[in-house]
Parts: sequence; C-alpha cells; structure tokens
Amino acid sequence: MSGILHLSANGHLQQNSMMVFERYYPGQNIMLSRPPMKNDVARIDLPEDIFRWLDYGNRDVWEEVESLCREKHIDKIVLHAAFRRNVNLAAYLKKRIPCKVYWLFWGFELYNALAEDFGVSLVDEKFNPFKIRTYRYPNRVKGLLKYLRYGCTQSDVLRKVSDVADYFCFWNKFDYDLYTKYFGDHVKYKRFGYVCRERNSGEVETYNFPKKVQTILINHQASMTGNHVTLMEKVEKVDKEGKFNICVPLSYGAPYVRKQCLQLGHRMFGDRFMPILDFLPRDEYFDKIDSAQVALFGQKRQEATGNIGHLLTVGTKVFLREENSLYTYYKDKGYHVFSFERDLKSFEDLAPLSEEQMIHNRKIWYHTRFYYDEFMPHFFD
Repeated sequence: MSGILHLSANGHLQQNSMMVFERYYPGQNIMLSRPPMKNDVARIDLPEDIFRWLDYGNRDVWEEVESLCREKHIDKIVLHAAFRRNVNLAAYLKKRIPCKVYWLFWGFELYNALAEDFGVSLVDEKFNPFKIRTYRYPNRVKGLLKYLRYGCTQSDVLRKVSDVADYFCFWNKFDYDLYTKYFGDHVKYKRFGYVCRERNSGEVETYNFPKKVQTILINHQASMTGNHVTLMEKVEKVDKEGKFNICVPLSYGAPYVRKQCLQLGHRMFGDRFMPILDFLPRDEYFDKIDSAQVALFGQKRQEATGNIGHLLTVGTKVFLREENSLYTYYKDKGYHVFSFERDLKSFEDLAPLSEEQMIHNRKIWYHTRFYYDEFMPHFFD
C-alpha cells in the first residue's frame, strides 16, 4: 500500500481535512506539523497513528522524515499551504523518493507575494514610515524586511513550490489563473476544497429566509486586508441619517486592526456600532449575522469565502471589491452580487434583495455546490 505524507501548519482546516483524507484513503495518511510556538493554541488533535508534532523547519530532522517516508511507502506529499519550511522539506524529499506533490492552496502565499514583491495593492491605506501598523501590511517594505530577516521573499517560496509541486489544488480556478499570470503554468490545476459537503440524497430544497433587519455587516474578522476604514467611511457617507446598525466581527485577526476598528466604529456610529468580540460556535455566529440586510467585504483578494458563500444563501445583499477574484467567481456563477465600487453610491443602494433575487441565489447554491465525492475518490489519479 502506498502512503500520503501531509505537511501542515497548525490550523483547524487541516484537522478537518485529515479526517476527510482518512475517510477516502484509510490507513495511508501521516501528518506532520510544527509544534505550537509560545502562546499559540494547538489547533490539531488527531490520533497518534496519523499525526505527530515535528519541527521539520529544522533540517536536522529531515533524514528522520525521509526514513519515515520509506517506512510508510510514501509516494504522495500534500502541502497544506506553501510555507517556506514545508516547501523546503518537500524539495528535499522529492529528490530522494519517487513521489508527486499536491499543493493545497490557501491564498496568503500568492497574495502576499504579489503585494510584497510585485507591488500589487491589497490595502487601501498607503505606507507611512511614521505609522507602525503600515509596516505590517503586505507591501514592498514588508517584503524587504522579510528578506533581510529570512534571506528570501514570498516570491522565492512561490518559485520554489512551482518547481516542486505537481498540482495546484483549489476550488476557485480564478486564483489559479492569477497564479499562472505571474509564475507560469507548469504546476497543473486540480479541483479541491477544504470545507465541502457530504451528499445527502434525501435533502429537500427550501426557500425560507431569515428575517432581515437594517444592519450592515462589515467583513468577517480583524483582517489587515479587510480595509475596514474604507468600508466604514462609505457607510457613513451613504447612510447619512444613521438608519442602519453596523455589525463588525472582530473576534479574531490582527489585534491592531481590532483596536483601530473599535475606536473608529464607536466614534463614527456611536450606539449603532455592534462589534462581535467573542469567538462564537459556527451555528451561533451564523445566527447572529444572518439577519443583516447588507454585507460589505473590503478585501481586494480572495478571503472570507465561507462567510460570503453562506450570506448569499440566506438572502443577504453582498458587496465585494471588483479586484477580488471572488467577485468574478460569483458573477460567473450567476449570483446577484454587487460591486462595492460601482453599485454602492447612495442610501437606496442599501435596499434589500427582492425575494426573487434571494431565491435565485439560493437556487444557484443548491445546483453548484461542491461535494467531497466529486473529487476525493479520484484526487490522486
């Protein structure tokens, strides 16, 4: 029997993904993940026979990993995102054992490279040498600082994974097209989704929607690429009379973004500002945001897919930045989704979706959903 080596970050998506790989390829998987750093939370809890902590960023353990691969008859390596450490290890192993490498794309690896090495703008706020937070944004200055510290750039990592990986695995081909524009197409595209559905033949299509209230949801977390200030300023401009409450999830993300949003939100919107500060269980979180009439997402990059996809199915009017590949993706599918730049100009643009539009979006979701059994049984073919 052949084996599958998973090189992971310490994240909850990999936890869920490994259980899916085990369901479709039982007894073949082993995952390695670097132990949590100081103050990090261990977000992986898997059985010992398929998972172990190992600091494989340390080259001293590479021979140990190679021995493990030979013992487990590894002929497939799965990169859970492209980090410098797991790409370097995969390059080492590929020279020593016959194998294929599958890169499960996340997004940060490409978008950070575009911002830090190619000058692609992801953040509306311009770099200011006197503002510490702008040094944290993905931009050329941050790219230079990372090079001085690590001796390589994010683009160097992307070029190396382009040489090492055989497949770029993701559900949104528009991100693959963006990747090939800058790094070529010698890594082939393969469809994959971290969080999909199990097919249920007894499921019935329903078209009951949560009651909508005059609330605007802004972004999904304290994301540095969320461009919260741009969104808040637009809301203040189009809702001059203050008819809408403003809900801003800030339960995770960058602390300095959270602080900035709290200060600005209370000052601009007063009692109408309703931040979500506590991390909530998934169902409770969605119950809280489902009633929002409008949702604004300020990212110029693919991000917040789970939130956006969910909101489109529950009848929320969603505005996205036109530079975001998700805007192209959902438009291509036929969803009623709106341009933040062109379609949000006045208070009237905050009007809710019609029932017909809500049903249209829900129908598209029902008929274009992505199921595990569509790709997992033949993922390694």
